[in-house]
This record gives sequence, C-alpha cells and structure tokens, in this order.
Amino acid sequence: MNQRKRLILLDTNLLLFILFDPAILFPRMNERDKILLLYANEIYYNPDTTIIVPDLMLDIEIPRVVLRQIITEGISDRQKLSILLNAIKSLREDIKSAEILGKFRLFTVWNSNCLRTAAELYNRIRLRMSKKRQRDISNFLKRKHQDILLLAIAKIENAIVVTADRDFKRFVEEGEIDVPVCYIKIDQEAKVTQLIPLNVSNDDRAWFVEIDKRARQKWSR
Repeated sequence: MNQRKRLILLDTNLLLFILFDPAILFPRMNERDKILLLYANEIYYNPDTTIIVPDLMLDIEIPRVVLRQIITEGISDRQKLSILLNAIKSLREDIKSAEILGKFRLFTVWNSNCLRTAAELYNRIRLRMSKKRQRDISNFLKRKHQDILLLAIAKIENAIVVTADRDFKRFVEEGEIDVPVCYIKIDQEAKVTQLIPLNVSNDDRAWFVEIDKRARQKWSR
C-alpha cells in the first residue's frame, strides 16, 4: 500500500530555496537563512512530501522576489543571470513535470472555493484578533492578504503551512483558526531554533520532530 503523501505549503522564502540555486540568488546568505535552507531541503527531499505551489505565487510573487534579489544583490554576472532567467521562464513547466512524480502540486487560486475560504478566514481572524487586542487590525491584515490566502489553500487541501513568519502563529492562536501551521522560530542571533507545530496530528508532529533532528545535525557539523 502506498504511503500517504504529506502536503506542505512553504512560504515564499522557503520555496525560493528549493526552486533556485541559493548560492546564486542569495550570495550573502546570513546565518538565519542558512538554517531555513536546511529545513527547506529536509522537507523537500523527504520522500513523503508533496509541495503545493499556488499559481499566483508562481506567476507573481516569486518573480517579484527574484527581481528584487537580482537588483539589490547586484547580480550582474552574465552566466548567473542566464541561469536565473531560464529558471524563471521554465518554472511552471518544471513544476508541472514534477507533478507526475508527486513532488509538487500546482494549485489554482482563482476559484470561488479558495477565495470564499480566504475571505471567511480573514473576517474570522480580524474579528478575534481585534477583540483580543482591543483595537481594529484591519489595516494590518490588508497587508497580509497573501498569508491569509496560503492559510485558505492549506485548509482546502488539508496541507500544513511551513513558515518562519511569526504572524502565522498569531493568526492561528489569536484568530482561533484550525489550519495546520508549523512555525520555524529562530532567535535574533540565529543561535536558538524551535519548530512549533500548531493544529497538526500526532503523526505530523512526530514527523516534524524528525525533520528538526536532521536539520540540527547538519547545522552542528
């Protein structure tokens, strides 16, 4: 019997680590990013994992971040630029090819179920967080619409969002939503790391313990 694939939604930064050569795209990687790269690789290369990639992220968010990195990191070497440009151009085709192997799954955002779920989550989080903080957080949440969209996709697909963005933890806890999230907590000096799974099954929690163990072993070498 085939083992169940664990469906994972990586936030943009973690997804970039597995879709592009980090040495080219992130030439001045700090210690925090090096740790996140280890976690991204452990999750991606695990045979039980399928990475869900929203088409909106693929078409808009990822090219935007790659463009920013090229400019702000001063990537001007022709060979490196050629590698990045070719990777961007073939990204959707590469994802679709990997779908056959079960490594990726492309998710179409523009459907009524996804958009309705995102709107419902937004309203729930807004109401509950505003009540707990005793102030309206609508302006803050409007800037986090892509995060809410990831949560909606995870809810629909029964997937787990993996992120180093603390806001996801706040959305789950203060917004009282039941979407599975694994928050990678790294202290400011990148010396203390903790995986915090929220709303996940016992099996998934044990799986993340193993991911954490292997990443820590490689980091300590």
